[in-house]
Amino acid sequence: MSAVPPRPLRRTARWRDTVLGALLAALERPRLWVVCLLGFLVRGGLFLFLLPIVVLPTPAGIQAELAPLLVPLVFGQVSPGLGLLTVALLAVGAASLVLGGLVGAWMDALAGREAAADAAPEAAGIAAASDVVEAAPDTAAPAADGRVVGAVCTARLLAHAPLAVALAWCAPRVATTVHAELVTPFEVATPIAVRIATALPDAITVVLVAWLLGEAAGGLAAREIVIRRRSAIRGALLGWLDLLRHPVASAATIVVGTAAVTLAVAPALVAAAAAWGSARSLLFEGAPPAHVALALAGFVTLWLGGLVLAGLATAFRAVAWTEEWLRHRPATVLGDAVGSAGGTGTIGDRSTDRRAGWPARGTADTLEAPQRRS
Repeated sequence: MSAVPPRPLRRTARWRDTVLGALLAALERPRLWVVCLLGFLVRGGLFLFLLPIVVLPTPAGIQAELAPLLVPLVFGQVSPGLGLLTVALLAVGAASLVLGGLVGAWMDALAGREAAADAAPEAAGIAAASDVVEAAPDTAAPAADGRVVGAVCTARLLAHAPLAVALAWCAPRVATTVHAELVTPFEVATPIAVRIATALPDAITVVLVAWLLGEAAGGLAAREIVIRRRSAIRGALLGWLDLLRHPVASAATIVVGTAAVTLAVAPALVAAAAAWGSARSLLFEGAPPAHVALALAGFVTLWLGGLVLAGLATAFRAVAWTEEWLRHRPATVLGDAVGSAGGTGTIGDRSTDRRAGWPARGTADTLEAPQRRS
């Protein structure tokens, strides 16, 4: 049988079906939880899990700590301590951004490779069930080498260009508000971060929306790079183009993914904070060691449980974005390298492990050549 030129995959998959499939796929792949959890932690999630054991500073506390460094500056004197503190903060911020970006990009490459390997047989099965004749996709995504990791990291930074604009717009207002809170605070009991957020709700909203859109575009760009071998610049542009082409589905995926992570992490952190506060109170009050140990065990259990839930939620979000990305593309989006090497088809394929004889690899439009008997 002659090969028929591939045609685009019929777009019968609905958004809600892809979300449900992403949830089932995430539940079946605990290994992906670890990869996605590490990517979440290095991109800032670690600070969330440190909140239960960290006391946020109040304006009065910040004034007491920074007053010895700021007073000389007010009188026009150079403060070596303030200079060292500024350099240290800039160095730590830059190192965190670079290392976090590289490690997160590595996690993206690993997750994208696994998603490509799992999505290829499903795409071939959908093509056959849809009466569409085309070649099955390639399952051999590129390895998470230095080039891919660097390209993913660069593309994610480029995708956050709107966030940089939003931060530049909000920075003067935030600086003015911080100065006012430190100089003449109306009350000193509330942490300064909470006071700034309540004083600038519009600025915080703009930054949050820009960050969520940048994360979504960066995730789509990572899939373009890992699965389709795009360059960093082209991947970032295609990621934003995907958001603009499918605004409703993209917005729904952002909302569902963010809600899943929030519902998984927030209750666990609140419970862990309560358990940590109870353990501290028992320790300072001189309670029996058994009571303190039990309280600490409860805190560790809740904290680790939050990590597990965060891994599941982030894996679900990653798979949901992969399914949404694949939903608007033909089944041949992953390439034809493995298909050209397979040479087996949908009938008589003895190498397949899929039901009904559909091949996991090879072309879906050819018959197996008859075997000559000796």
